[in-house]
Amino acid sequence: MSTRSTLTVRTDNSTIHFYRHYDGYIAEAGQTIQLALAEAYNYANKNASRSIEHPHFKKFVNMIMSHKYEASKYRSEQPVYELIEDPVAYADREYHYEVTFNDAGYVNIEVEAWVPNFDECTQRHEVIFDGGFVAYKDLVTKEMAIVAERIAKRCIMVDVLITDYGSLCKFHLKSDEALDWWNYHIPHNDYTAERTYAKDIYCGMVNNGLSIKVLRRAA
Repeated sequence: MSTRSTLTVRTDNSTIHFYRHYDGYIAEAGQTIQLALAEAYNYANKNASRSIEHPHFKKFVNMIMSHKYEASKYRSEQPVYELIEDPVAYADREYHYEVTFNDAGYVNIEVEAWVPNFDECTQRHEVIFDGGFVAYKDLVTKEMAIVAERIAKRCIMVDVLITDYGSLCKFHLKSDEALDWWNYHIPHNDYTAERTYAKDIYCGMVNNGLSIKVLRRAA
């Protein structure tokens, strides 16, 4: 129920693939890629006089591989990205990022998205961005602004209200985003779930940015 994504990094003679399980949307994973690219070009410029083959590519890959989730009381520190053989094998991904470096050091970024069609219970695949670093940075900035606006709105309202009856939980979907999420992820529409399954639904909603309030009622 997380926003999964894959990343391919290429030069003329090298290709590396990564998988990211959480926060694969542009405002998060996209920003990670943007910051890593900026750091890679800063590194390459500082080392322009040294004989380093594809310095942008190598520094970028190192930045991606060193990116980690901070340790918390629920989990230890762990890598954000893992190396994989083939992104196509990850059929549940929602985004694919492709970063291509040429011999001159120029970079092209392509972003693909799998957009759910809730009426037909299918996904529509489309390329939503294909361009250079400056335009890509603008895209990330816009997406981050959209997310910030949504978070600000959620300070005064919630997407989901959950009534906890003990063994059974009732989900009251208060926003279009919550309704769309439920219709895409949950195979029934009575908006109830046993407590164990409700915890998984709750985590999936939180991971996808939905705001939730839980009300507990005595049995």
